[in-house]
Amino acid sequence: MSGTMRLRQLFIASRCLQHNAAAAVAPLRGTLHLQYGAQHDPIRRTAGRRFLSAQAAPAAAEPSRGAPARDGAGGGQQNHRQRRPLQSAFGRVRSAEERSGRPHYTMNLEGALAKIDVDVKRSGRVAAHDLTAVLSQVKELAKIPSPAALLLIRCCGALLPELKPTDRIKMTDDLWSTLEKSCERLDISHYNALLKVHLENLHKFDPSAFLIAMEQKGLQPNRVTYQRMAAYYCQQGDIEGATKILEFMRAKDLPINETVFNVLIQGYARANDLESAQGVLEMMRSSQVEPSADTYCTLAEAYAEKGDIEKVRKVLADAEEHSVTLSDPDYFEIVQALALHGHSEHITEILAKLRKAPGFFHDALNAALRLVDAGQPDIAYQILANLNLPRELNERSGFGILLQRKLVRYGEPIERIWHFAMDLREKQLNPWAVEKTLEVILNAGRMDYAKEFLVKMAHAGIDVRPQYFWPIVAASARQGDVKGILDAVATMVDDCHVAVTLETLTGFVLPGLKGMTTAQIIGQFKTRFPTVSIVNPLAVFLLESGNIKETSKLFQEHDIIFNPTITSKPLALAYQQSRDFPALEAFLKHLYKQHAQQASVYDVSGQFLLNAVQLFRDVDSDALVELMSKMVGSGLKISNAAANSIDMRFGGQTPPQIGALLSRLIGADGNMRFEDEEFGKHPRNMNLDELEAHLQELKSKNMNTRGVLRHLLMQHARQRNVERAEAIKAELDKGRFEYSGAMYAQLLEMYSAVGDVEKALAVQKDAETVDPNFIIDPYKMINLAGLMVTKGRLDEAVAMLESYAKKTNRPFAFESVERNIFRALNAAAESGKPEAVQRLWDAISLLGQIEPTSLICGPLVRVHVIKNDLPGAMKAFNDAFEKYKVTPLKSELIRRLIETEDTTSLQTVIDASIQLYGETNSLYDLAFAFIECGRTKQAQKIFETPGMRARQDRLDWFAERVTSAEQLEALLTATRDVFDVDRDALYHHLIRLYGKLGDPARALAVWTNMQEENLPASPSTLRSLAAILEEHKQEVPFAVPEEVARQPARERRENPQEGALLNFIREDNPDAALEEKRKIDATEQRLSVHAYSYLIESLLQKDRVKEAINITREMFEKQEHPYPPVTSFLFSKLSRSGDVETVEELFRQFPEKARGYIMMDKFLFSAYVSANRSEEILAKYEEDPQLLIPIGGLVYLLRTAPNLVPRVEQLAERAAVSGGDTRPAVALWSYLFGERRFEESRRLLERHPQISTRLRVSTICTKAHEANDVELLRNLIDTLREHSRPNVALAYSYMIGLHCHNHDYAAALDVVKEVQNVAGLGLHELRLTSLRVLEKGLQQTGQPVPFEIPEVERRQQQEPSAQQQPDNLNEDSARGRRPPRRQRH
Repeated sequence: MSGTMRLRQLFIASRCLQHNAAAAVAPLRGTLHLQYGAQHDPIRRTAGRRFLSAQAAPAAAEPSRGAPARDGAGGGQQNHRQRRPLQSAFGRVRSAEERSGRPHYTMNLEGALAKIDVDVKRSGRVAAHDLTAVLSQVKELAKIPSPAALLLIRCCGALLPELKPTDRIKMTDDLWSTLEKSCERLDISHYNALLKVHLENLHKFDPSAFLIAMEQKGLQPNRVTYQRMAAYYCQQGDIEGATKILEFMRAKDLPINETVFNVLIQGYARANDLESAQGVLEMMRSSQVEPSADTYCTLAEAYAEKGDIEKVRKVLADAEEHSVTLSDPDYFEIVQALALHGHSEHITEILAKLRKAPGFFHDALNAALRLVDAGQPDIAYQILANLNLPRELNERSGFGILLQRKLVRYGEPIERIWHFAMDLREKQLNPWAVEKTLEVILNAGRMDYAKEFLVKMAHAGIDVRPQYFWPIVAASARQGDVKGILDAVATMVDDCHVAVTLETLTGFVLPGLKGMTTAQIIGQFKTRFPTVSIVNPLAVFLLESGNIKETSKLFQEHDIIFNPTITSKPLALAYQQSRDFPALEAFLKHLYKQHAQQASVYDVSGQFLLNAVQLFRDVDSDALVELMSKMVGSGLKISNAAANSIDMRFGGQTPPQIGALLSRLIGADGNMRFEDEEFGKHPRNMNLDELEAHLQELKSKNMNTRGVLRHLLMQHARQRNVERAEAIKAELDKGRFEYSGAMYAQLLEMYSAVGDVEKALAVQKDAETVDPNFIIDPYKMINLAGLMVTKGRLDEAVAMLESYAKKTNRPFAFESVERNIFRALNAAAESGKPEAVQRLWDAISLLGQIEPTSLICGPLVRVHVIKNDLPGAMKAFNDAFEKYKVTPLKSELIRRLIETEDTTSLQTVIDASIQLYGETNSLYDLAFAFIECGRTKQAQKIFETPGMRARQDRLDWFAERVTSAEQLEALLTATRDVFDVDRDALYHHLIRLYGKLGDPARALAVWTNMQEENLPASPSTLRSLAAILEEHKQEVPFAVPEEVARQPARERRENPQEGALLNFIREDNPDAALEEKRKIDATEQRLSVHAYSYLIESLLQKDRVKEAINITREMFEKQEHPYPPVTSFLFSKLSRSGDVETVEELFRQFPEKARGYIMMDKFLFSAYVSANRSEEILAKYEEDPQLLIPIGGLVYLLRTAPNLVPRVEQLAERAAVSGGDTRPAVALWSYLFGERRFEESRRLLERHPQISTRLRVSTICTKAHEANDVELLRNLIDTLREHSRPNVALAYSYMIGLHCHNHDYAAALDVVKEVQNVAGLGLHELRLTSLRVLEKGLQQTGQPVPFEIPEVERRQQQEPSAQQQPDNLNEDSARGRRPPRRQRH
């Protein structure tokens, strides 16, 4: 019997084992989702020094906040994308030790694994050095969780394209031997993953030995194991071996699905039986399994390996005829097959078929990296060079660098590497490609390449900077190679003509010249480098080494003028080490004598003492007193400014002994005071606790308490403390207190909030009685009317609103009471009487022009749906859409129309939705409705719309709502090919649902399905599955991951008490939420970060800052912290109040990596400014050049203390010149321009042109908007037109908004025309909020809208383009997750 006939019989026999062969033809795709949390550390400095002070790429100067950038990886075929901000060129060069395996970020194993997990999800790649670093840590700790082990195994295959397959095989073997010793439990999923990696790496192994090893561990193969064993035999062309596996599967009643058919095609092809490979398609159809894109791709690869392009064309045409669409990765697989087998002449034809669908950028990058393995680097570069890139050059600084990294790693000729770098630069594909490639070379430790590359840069006229040579010098220094160090300096001076800077000499060259005396060093430099000044740097180096005497000797032997600004800190450090005061005294006097002859006087002793105080203050105050006493005795003097700065070092609480010595150091006429002045707070500035304490104090002194009681009443009313507010009111009533209308209004709001309609109406009447002219604001009246309607008093509510409307003509914005209006209207809708809803609507409309939303208009439609009047509901829907551009009750209408098959009305609803929310969001709504109505095929067709992207928040929302496993399975089926779906999350929902339904067998089957997809289950998913199995007394076949302190979001929702707490917060009732928290605290349950964060936010919104701080401290005790937006809200409150101490306390407790993305430095800076301590905080940054000053904070400082402008000017000059830090200059420019000091700002820009691309103009734009200053915006645009396109776009956006604010829509339209016709900007570059405001204003005034808001850029209804790339082309970045490739082998 032939092999083909034998297999056909096997397949026919196996058909009865398949539950649904037609539906199961293609295993579901998925993506890894481990719940470690994305943690990133900022790049560390080496030996306290920055390798790059003046950054090479403007794009990298100010990385986007939120996700730090890092070196990335290569490409893989499995998971994709989400973009991350770029790192600057040479932000840091790693040492040899780090390159050999130690992580270049300080992070525990969990954090490092999380980093890898995020990389895999975002880009489908992992960096080789990251994986090596983690493996090193695993070996050291000798322990790793089971899910993490699964992640590491997967990373050794196609996810690691930086390495060639041979190197990946070695890493896999090393990892596996480590895991066998370190992993808590290796289950069947780990062995299946190892098989998959062997297949990806083309590794030859003994299948029998593999199975024996499993059996020795007590593990039984499952269907995935057998499928991959069959794939291995087919990869080797061993059809007989594959047939035996299939016979074994039949004996075990294991179904044979599409995966097996696909690998058989490869098997026949490798066995040179292409006729049988082609026949598998017919075999599949006879088995009721339709060939998929993977099937056709595998067959096309088979013909491509033979170079039969005609058959490849025929296969692709056959796929198209059967309505099967191949993806970009499929075409790249065919290209790879052609390249590997020497048929590169056909590659261009296949590349022309690329669809360039969402995710194409990383598909192309992954393919290029694999082509390097195939010996085709030129074709790889050709693929990358033809990608569509963003218009903004700043977004391209990472493009092409991964390819360069791989070429460097595997020793491609430097000429090819240089050629690619220059081509990228000259074609503007990556203007910084040369500098980035140099960084890659240095990181790889190829110093021979680096020298040659730097010389080529210099000869090409590219700026070569001193810091580019630091790693080369450091490498020679580590090897003790003095000649190598001096040769590197020679390359700098002679070949590249680069100035040898002070930091180069003191930080790298001189430390490496061990064994050479001072005289020898000076002699060498005078002979070889006569243009390099060595004596000054040598003096600094000696001071940093603690050798004051040798430095003084150097001064005596060489008559030099030394800059005292660079000696102060090294001198203080030297004194701390040596305590040699005589040498110190001589040194200071020598410096002072030199400096006294200059045009300006510098406080040498004062600056030294300031640094000494910093060193000695907290560790050795006696040594500080001794030093100052000796300085007094020697006659050294300091300035008043230095004494003030020293006083601020002690926070204004200078010890008396030190204060007395300071007075003597500055002379008799400079006596200083060191006491703090205390000012009593006015009650209006007190918080609730302070007011209560002040009240008791006044009562104890028998003083007037009315003022305090008044403030207490208002605060308790705001916080809805009804009992206490009523007690205070009763106390005031006894004294015949005269209430104001505002006080009654506050009480009305309190009673409305707690639902006491009678008391609310009573105080409303009191307010009208006490002051007939007082008008309660409409917000409070809407709240009261809503309460009345919910209490069944509709007529009274309408009458009250109509009466109120006659008293006031003040229109107001309805957004803040949207939910209040909705509750009132919805209560009326429940009556089923459209006229009742309309009456209330009309009454509310009398207060002003309602700005309706879908929520507010919902009751207008619901009242008809309740009556089952769909035509009436559609009429109300259409009216709302035409009048207000909203879609009320859209989802419910869609379901009703699908059920009634009213396609005309359904199309009307969808068209309206697309106009407002974009196509993607509308298609999701329709797909969900189809699934709910049991129409999965229609839903799948919608999800397979070309360019359809995942909206994970929408998918999770739907998965949490459904109670039917069939609907959730339908969702998994329908979304299997959707880009960027977190399928682990969907499977987790399905497992939990089976648990609720009491079906552990089907829950366990989900885990096997995930293995078949090559989708590892996340720890939270495994815990949920284990809990279900244990509940039903079944064995758990995997290691259960330990629970982490921070609960995953999916598990948070299972806590009903926490849900009650969150409901109270949504109802704007923080007191009830706090009470619920106390109940939870009394149990063993633990609040999630989610609940903590929202509780803190709720308290802050009520100005209950002290309580919010206490809860934040409570979180710190549990090693947690609030969400970043909530943290920012808290710090904003504290900084505005000038509470420096609390800000510093909380600042210290936050993890260092969290401080950057929350921008805590900015809040700390602002707190000092708000506390009138501007000089103190400025001094901190003046003294420590390593600190990065927050730009916005410095602008705020200058606005509040303009007298400090001269000091900031000095700071800006020093920072820009010495360290390349342009932040102070940027802040100074922003301040000067905002104050209309245009000439000064122009001169600053001329002195420091490098700041032109880094300017921050948002503060200027905001100021112009607040001052209604169009001219300021016009000047800003004219100034920056040639410097910064994004800033010009921002200024134009504000100008449009300002004209709209003034209702001058004609002027706003003129600006839009100028943007397009004069400035050459696209509308997508503007802030779309401004365009929407203009659009709305034109519509309201009945004018046409002569422009279209770019749909592709809408934030909440973002649509993918036909050819989508990441916004920022750092190749380590990506847009999201890509489903794993369907299992081909």
